[in-house]
Amino acid sequence: SDGGTWSGSAEVAGGQLRFSASAPVRGRRRLNLAGALDGGAVGDLGLAPHGMITGPVALSASLDIGPDGLRGGQLEADLQRAEFNAPFVSWRKPVGRAMAISADFVRRDGDVVLTDLRGSGPGFGLSGSGQWAPKQGAMLRISNAKLEGAFDGSLDLALADTGRRLTARARYFDARRLLQQDAQPGAGEQESRGGRP
Repeated sequence: SDGGTWSGSAEVAGGQLRFSASAPVRGRRRLNLAGALDGGAVGDLGLAPHGMITGPVALSASLDIGPDGLRGGQLEADLQRAEFNAPFVSWRKPVGRAMAISADFVRRDGDVVLTDLRGSGPGFGLSGSGQWAPKQGAMLRISNAKLEGAFDGSLDLALADTGRRLTARARYFDARRLLQQDAQPGAGEQESRGGRP
């Protein structure tokens, strides 16, 4: 360390991450992280559903650390070297095709609030926001989502211990996979509106 700054590396969920932190200013630091994790580890950390990502994901983060812990920050994921299987629809990104997802977030009263969620790549686009509360589960509000040939519209997704609820407003929605999942026992309550089959 130098003047309150520090840097190094650490193993997290089987991946190697490099980190550096600025000197504290009024009790707050900026912590920067960079490295790669396997898709399975991303699922283990709760950053994505298990099975959605297979292969290495390059991650970077810039975090605001205060006296009371994490205050907020930005996360970025480069999935070009990974395979990505979208939930609810039959859409897959193969290894080698460009794809990036980023999220800005803040902590408020113990909840994590996604203030800006973005994604881009060939045949893929995403923008929205969301919130995760420890006792209530997660809510994603996707104002614009594009999965070429599978979905084009907006959706709200609520995840809780009691089940999940999906509300879609689509210009195009290939719902065959969703309907197959819904027909399985214990699939949970789901809803879709608008669009065409």
